[in-house]
Amino acid sequence: MFIKQGKSNVKYILIVVILAIIVGVVIGWNYWPTLQEKELQIEKPQEQKIVELENKQYRREIVFDLKNTEILKDFQICLKLDTLSLIREGKLSFDCGNIKFTDSDGKTEIPYWIEDECGKRDTKIWVRVPEILPQTKKSIYIYYGNENKPSTSNFDEVFKTNDNLVGWYFFDELKVTDLSMSKNNGNIVGLDYYMWPLKMELICENNNRCFVFLDNWGVEAEWTDIDDAYFEIPSKGLNFDKSQGSIEMWIKPHNVNSGKYQRLIIDTNWDIELGINPTGDLYFYPAQAPKNNYNLIKNPLKNNEWNHIIVTWNFESREVIFYINGEKKENDIDNVSKYWKKTAQTGNWQIGGTSLDVESAFVGYIDGLRIYNKVLDSKEVRAAYQYNSRNSRYPTISFGEEKSILVEKVPVEVFDLSIVKNINLTNKINVSTCYATPLDSIYSWAGYPCVGEYIEPLTNENLFLISKHEDRDIPIFGTPSHFFPYEGTLVEFKDSFLLSYIGLEIKNPRLIKDLKIKFMNFESYEYGVNKYFEKLIPKAYACFPLYHYKVVGDSELSLIGEKEGIYWYKLKNPIFVDKATTLMQLYYKPTGEEGMLSLRVVDMVFIDKDKKFVRPTFSKDLEKEGRERSLFEECPFSEKYLAYLAKEEKGAIVFKQNLKTQELELSFENLGKDSITIDNQSIWNIETQSIKWVIKDIKIQDLNGNIISKISMDEIKNQIFGKKIEPNKAIRIPFVSLNDLQKNTSYYITIGTGEESNLKEITNQNRIIHWIFGDNPYYYPQYRPVNDLYLYRVNIDQDGSISFEEVRTR
Repeated sequence: MFIKQGKSNVKYILIVVILAIIVGVVIGWNYWPTLQEKELQIEKPQEQKIVELENKQYRREIVFDLKNTEILKDFQICLKLDTLSLIREGKLSFDCGNIKFTDSDGKTEIPYWIEDECGKRDTKIWVRVPEILPQTKKSIYIYYGNENKPSTSNFDEVFKTNDNLVGWYFFDELKVTDLSMSKNNGNIVGLDYYMWPLKMELICENNNRCFVFLDNWGVEAEWTDIDDAYFEIPSKGLNFDKSQGSIEMWIKPHNVNSGKYQRLIIDTNWDIELGINPTGDLYFYPAQAPKNNYNLIKNPLKNNEWNHIIVTWNFESREVIFYINGEKKENDIDNVSKYWKKTAQTGNWQIGGTSLDVESAFVGYIDGLRIYNKVLDSKEVRAAYQYNSRNSRYPTISFGEEKSILVEKVPVEVFDLSIVKNINLTNKINVSTCYATPLDSIYSWAGYPCVGEYIEPLTNENLFLISKHEDRDIPIFGTPSHFFPYEGTLVEFKDSFLLSYIGLEIKNPRLIKDLKIKFMNFESYEYGVNKYFEKLIPKAYACFPLYHYKVVGDSELSLIGEKEGIYWYKLKNPIFVDKATTLMQLYYKPTGEEGMLSLRVVDMVFIDKDKKFVRPTFSKDLEKEGRERSLFEECPFSEKYLAYLAKEEKGAIVFKQNLKTQELELSFENLGKDSITIDNQSIWNIETQSIKWVIKDIKIQDLNGNIISKISMDEIKNQIFGKKIEPNKAIRIPFVSLNDLQKNTSYYITIGTGEESNLKEITNQNRIIHWIFGDNPYYYPQYRPVNDLYLYRVNIDQDGSISFEEVRTR
């Protein structure tokens, strides 16, 4: 098309050009301090560009209200900060080094300690607040930025304020961190291996052992086993003189009158012991020599409510005192004053259960354990009850508006597709390429393929056959296993990084949509349960994988351009990874089109802590020590992921009553989205039904085994072959006349089998064929039955109506 140019046209073109430049600049500069992209395809690689952008520091006010009635000095609180989002947004350094806290004046720095690793949604940070006035909302400030600075996180500065505290524990996770200066961290012992990976909700009925970690006092996440799990605190950090001391804890019992002993604390020398007896009384042994050296108070605890307990003991005065919810209780039994002869020589302290008597585990919740090397007085007890609860130590906080307080110009790199080849490779990132391949035989679970079914390859390479209508996320990495196939591929990071871009080689990209990427951490079995898994995990791949992964980051992928046959995607939410990250998975969904798909990860672009782009090293076989590597010993290491996205022939064979003809009919119903034309492959699938022997006939017989009617597979073939069935439609063939069946009588529908079938005999068909008997798949035996296989019990009512019951016996 030709345009006659005049002055007006020239002006018009100039305006359009200027507007285009302005719009292009605005769109192109999508701010993340270390990356921006262009969607233009540039013919020749250019030098990596450096520009200056603003580096900002931020401040936010933190407000909380403890509703305290007295001045609190040097009070430790824990807050949760979404450091992952801040890192993704370029507002925080990867190691959280550029963080500081100040008092309400915005100037006086206050100490803090990061308990969790940086880069989490809810990183726990402890802060020592100098002073909290009574009946007043308290404000402090947090400052952060993405400039790399040495961290000032310091445990000692936060928790050095109480010399008499020798142990302080909140039970949040498998590791039990001691918040006292003893730093005597505990662990959990005795979890049964078959229960460990399961997080479940359980009411502690029938004396089942219930062991619980609290996220907060409103949300209770329960980790359970039967009887033999407990927390254990090493004796090495509890070497104070046991002639006096105090124990403080919060408990929420399920049933105090359980008819058995429930030990809250006992040491492995069976010396110090605190627990609940079978009738609900609270007792304490300061030293079990002689055996009756204990004090007791009757029924002080309430079921399914939080009870605050403090017990103090003093050998010099031969005295044990109980406090419940801040109030002193008189002893109903006081044997200590008579029998206490010597102080305790304790071993490890076991909390909530014991190896000494596994039938005496506490059923309920425990939290906020504090151990002192002195006798607390009544004032200190009341203060502990008021301010040592989880609500006070983990207060509800509100964050004020984020404000930028410092702006400076810093050099950063600009990303576009032309510079990828110039980005340095790093040996600090290693990515294996264990692409998923199908199982080596037909394999279905509950009647449906685990991931796909094996077919004789359409090419020389092994590939999946997957329905083009599949609506789930389909993984491209991993090895097959019985229950949890295709978990992912191994990755190794020797530092912290932020993944921002990924390059894929895709054949027929029109076939897929909704790409996603996910990274996971292998959940360690340290802290006391390691002994169960050292021998089990290497075998777990074969059937039941007793391992657990925690997702640390996932993101949808957004296509930004294609360069030299590589499709480049930007992560909508950049993913923060570190040394603990061990597994990667990539997912897609079919678009509904049919065709051959191949997919390969060819490149990735990360950002390191110095705000530089880096690319990983790819390996077919990532050498990795420990359990994770053993899970991938059978990885075939295909060069790429291959799948044929096919039509799906999805049918069911059900029995229907025809009220007009008074016949029981065989109904062949199309449950899928594609039309079905019955051919030899359809017949093969129908007559084998994943049994080891071919179906010969279908019969209806009375309860004594007398055959009323039968139809052979040859007759069925003749009546259905070549017929077309549209989605949600069916074809029916007569099976038995209802006039031949008696009312108020029951019959069996059975299957007779003939010669042995060959389950791998699948010809080169580009479709998934899947037929089942009944509305639900039937689990057939893989050995030759003595009698016919029983499908249904058919009940004929007096009015002639029919009902079916599945029969799972022969």
